[in-house]
Amino acid sequence: MKELISVIVPVYNVEKYLRRCVDSILRQTYQNLEILLVDDGSTDGCAAICDDYGRKDVRVRVIHKENGGLSSARNVGIDAAMGELLAFVDSDDFIEAEMLEMLYRTMCSCDADMTICNLRYVDEEGIQIASRPANIIRNECIGPVDYWERVLAGYGLFYVVAWNKLYRRKLWENLRYPEGKINEDEFVLHRLVDQCVKIGGVSYVGYYYVQRPGSIMAQKKKIANFDLFEAWIERIRYFHSTDRDDFARTQITLFGERLSSMYSLCKMPEEKKTYRRIAKEYTSLQRQLYQGLSVPVKERIKNAGCRWAPWLINFVWSLYYFLWTKTWKCLHGNGGKGRA
Repeated sequence: MKELISVIVPVYNVEKYLRRCVDSILRQTYQNLEILLVDDGSTDGCAAICDDYGRKDVRVRVIHKENGGLSSARNVGIDAAMGELLAFVDSDDFIEAEMLEMLYRTMCSCDADMTICNLRYVDEEGIQIASRPANIIRNECIGPVDYWERVLAGYGLFYVVAWNKLYRRKLWENLRYPEGKINEDEFVLHRLVDQCVKIGGVSYVGYYYVQRPGSIMAQKKKIANFDLFEAWIERIRYFHSTDRDDFARTQITLFGERLSSMYSLCKMPEEKKTYRRIAKEYTSLQRQLYQGLSVPVKERIKNAGCRWAPWLINFVWSLYYFLWTKTWKCLHGNGGKGRA
């Protein structure tokens, strides 16, 4: 008999999308499933929908819990799962009928610890967003080094996210998602890959990633959130500890490029303080990695620019605004409101 796959679905206030999600899992050609619907304290009709599915299909198990966030819900699902294999599906997304079958076949043929398939960006109606890639993953069986090369080469989301993959349960024995973090997948990736001997790739487009305004990913792009950089700091240290400074240097370059775009989102003093702390850590890691190495001047200048350019631009703009305001007051008097 085929191994049991536990599909973990964190659920929170997605009443409009939940049935489409669960139905897509129930339609899987791979039938030896348990589906864990973890209701994370939903305040809409999700709890009732989950209970309805629990009554209709014996494969569905429903867990109701107080709201704790996505990581908390996934962790509860991992703890409760009975399967030898684990998969995650976000409750506003949906999957193709053969996704789990394809991932399982590749896992068996490659003797892999983790398998991964392509995903497709779609709008709320399920229509493909043409400007987004869909065919990044290839049919292949690779090791951790090759996997990291693909993560760092571009379109890292395909390789980082939790939900287009099938995992051996053993990978999660001593691993859980950090709670209270937005980029929770980034924190665990190096610990997952480190345990893998082989990773299987499947070119099949099995996962539909729904882009909607109210999603966590949509919201995080509008705030000064530094979770991603905290995760990358851990990853850079991991690379360094495993003598892969080539990967660490690539990651730190991506770190600097992304960090440089964050300063404009910092509105509050505390956010700017966090930015400075992260930038300081970035500089420290950079010095540590470049010590004793013949690093091209161009690379050093580029990374230094990522560190200082946002602050410098902001300083120049603030100085210009201050001088312009003072000049205006001098010319017009009374703060520019005209003479008495």
